[in-house]
Amino acid sequence: MFSYHHERGNTAEQKMSALIAVSALLPTVFLSYLYPSADSLTTAFAFLFFAVIWYVRGKDGVSFLDVTALAMSALVLGCAKPTTLALLVLLPLAISSNRRLVTEWLKLLPAVVCALVPAVAWEGLVSSVAPGVKSLEEMADTRNTLLANPSSMLLTLWKTLINPLDNSVEPHENIARNIQLLNGSEFTVLPMSTMVPILLVFVLVAVRTIQKLDIDGIDRTFAILTCAAVYVLTTLAMIMTWKGQPGGYAEGMQSRYFTILLPIVPLVFPPVVKITADGKRFFRLCIVLVLITYVGMFFAHVA
Repeated sequence: MFSYHHERGNTAEQKMSALIAVSALLPTVFLSYLYPSADSLTTAFAFLFFAVIWYVRGKDGVSFLDVTALAMSALVLGCAKPTTLALLVLLPLAISSNRRLVTEWLKLLPAVVCALVPAVAWEGLVSSVAPGVKSLEEMADTRNTLLANPSSMLLTLWKTLINPLDNSVEPHENIARNIQLLNGSEFTVLPMSTMVPILLVFVLVAVRTIQKLDIDGIDRTFAILTCAAVYVLTTLAMIMTWKGQPGGYAEGMQSRYFTILLPIVPLVFPPVVKITADGKRFFRLCIVLVLITYVGMFFAHVA
C-alpha cells in the first residue's frame, strides 16, 4: 500500500500502482501467495504483465527497453496457465491514445510471440497427459460435441454465469471455491466484519484510480474484451477437463481463476463517481480499513 503515495504522480503507472497494490492485498490473492500453486503464480505473472503495460503507457514513446520489458513479462505469462493468454488482448493499452500509430502497434508483436512460444511448446509436451478428471478420450468427445453444436458452448457460458452455487455435482466444494473473493479463502471462510473493510478499500481505490486515468472508449473496449476472453477460455477449459458436460454448468469453476482480472475490471467503467477527499486523508482511511481486515484475519487463524 506504500505505492499509493505515488498515485499523486502524473504518469500512468503511478496512477495505477494503488489499484494493483490493493488487488494483491485482497485476502483471496494474498493468502494464495502463502503456498506456491499454479493459481498464485498465474496471478503474480498477470499483475506483473499488467504493471509493465501501464509503465510503457506512461512513456513518451516505446523504446527498445520497453519492448524488452513487455516481451519478458509476456514470456513468464506464457509459462503460466494457458487461459492467461487472453490477457494479450490488453496489450494495446500500452499505447496511449495520442500515440496510436502503426509503428507503435508493431512494437507489441514481440510480446505476443514471447507469450505464445512457451505456451504452445508446453501444450505440445503435455498433450498426452489429461489435465483433469476427464480422460483424453472424454476430452476428445467433449471437443467434438462442442464443434458439432457450438450453441452448447453459449449455453454453458450462460449457465455458468448465473448457476446457483449449490446446484452442482459437488455442491459443498463448489460453494467454497466460488465465494473466496468475498470470504477470503476456501477453507477459512471469514465473516463480513473482517472482509467488508478491505473490499470497500478495493472499490474506493478503483473509483479514485479510474477518475484520474486518461482512458477512452477504445481502451475500455479492450478491457471488456480481455475480461470476456478470460471468462470464455476459463469456462471452456473447465468444461473440457472437469465433470461438466457441453450445454451444462462448467463444474470445477473457482473464483480465484479470475483474480487476474482484479486490476482490469475497473477500467471497464467510466468515471461517473468522484472522490474528492485529499490524498493523505484518503490514504489513512485505506490503511485503517486494511488493518481491520488483516487484524481480524490474524485472530481468525490463530484463535
